[in-house]
Amino acid sequence: MKCLLVGHLVIDTIVGGSKSETRIGGGAYYSAITLSNFCDVEVLTSVGEDFPDEWLDELRAVGIKLRIIPSEKSTAYELRYLDVNWRELRLLSKAAPISKAPVKRYDMVLLNPVANEIPPELVEKLKKKAVFLAADVQGFIRAPVPGNVMLQRTDVSFLKGLKAVHADISEMDYLKNLRPGEVEVFLASNGPETGFAYFRGSRYAYRPVR
Repeated sequence: MKCLLVGHLVIDTIVGGSKSETRIGGGAYYSAITLSNFCDVEVLTSVGEDFPDEWLDELRAVGIKLRIIPSEKSTAYELRYLDVNWRELRLLSKAAPISKAPVKRYDMVLLNPVANEIPPELVEKLKKKAVFLAADVQGFIRAPVPGNVMLQRTDVSFLKGLKAVHADISEMDYLKNLRPGEVEVFLASNGPETGFAYFRGSRYAYRPVR
């Protein structure tokens, strides 16, 4: 099975109390690592020369193929954890947008934007590249400007018809022109608390493991 992940690989600075560390992050990274256990993974992304080569080499070493759009800078975030479940996000820099779709088809395409890097036009093109297309909404509704992350109410009607869409419950009010019943599976998570899963419009509650 061939899977394509679309989204920026991120330079994350993790701050907790007096400790700080820098490491690779982003939804595309975590999804790629997980899916590499089940399918042949490619990542369509954009990074700059400031992105550590050893991080890219580590992905290639586990069999993940990289399609990289050159950029002056990489996307970088500061994640300041207030406790084990809650954090504050600050966008430090942003890589180039992802605008071109690969020529070949895939069994699954997963959209994991983190800083508004995937335009709606690309989503429409990718709908023709796979039967199973899924997305996380977070990067579609974040204001793409440096500083504390702000959410903006956004027309996401281009996500209609996808197999699966995920949003945090706090993001639901920012989704314009998209209802849970307009995708096959809609997941509304709530951190460590009870979340909801909609399957073809029918709602189910679920409790995550803390």
